[in-house]
Amino acid sequence: MRILVKAGAVALLVFGGIGAASAQLSLNGMEKSAMIYGAAAPPASAAGLQATVGATVPNSVELQAFGISVKQLVPAASKYDYVKVANSDVLVVDPASRKVVEVITPAAKK
Repeated sequence: MRILVKAGAVALLVFGGIGAASAQLSLNGMEKSAMIYGAAAPPASAAGLQATVGATVPNSVELQAFGISVKQLVPAASKYDYVKVANSDVLVVDPASRKVVEVITPAAKK
């Protein structure tokens, strides 16, 4: 019985930690392209803006909503906002926490 409880606790820690740490979206190439081309706002300019998953977008940076055409092609986009940065990357942001959940780089840059 003790072994089962320990094994369950270890599994919860391992798999629970993975779920919490990987808030990244699972997007295919078409969805990423739709989000890149649908991000029409000009690039944000803000000191301290980090283009990494898990980073917090400063309150001084205005989040943009994805347009209806993007939301129709990528239903997951309905829950998120975005920030376009100077290098044309699009940061997909959870508006409640202001955390970056995905960084999408245009294909031409790769």
